[in-house]
Amino acid sequence: MALYAGPGAVFTRGRAKTEVTVGPPDLGGGTDEGPDATEVGLNGRIGMYARLREGTALFGHIGQVLSRTSGKDSSGKISWWSSTHEGSVGLAFDF
Repeated sequence: MALYAGPGAVFTRGRAKTEVTVGPPDLGGGTDEGPDATEVGLNGRIGMYARLREGTALFGHIGQVLSRTSGKDSSGKISWWSSTHEGSVGLAFDF
């Protein structure tokens, strides 16, 4: 069994896209895209890796992300802080 903990860095870039598929475009159907946004943050996590037998193990972690996101739209620059929980569990195989 192994335990680990530590910080990480988060960097993402993207944009929101809304697609309405009900109705013709003149009645509200179509797509709408938000501005490009960049997220920069820190991730703290703790996890474990537990060997079941040779070549097979269980793993899992939980963490917290604190980040600041910013972008630019027609009204000017926008930015906000966000905080999210994250985690995973799984089965690992060694080939």
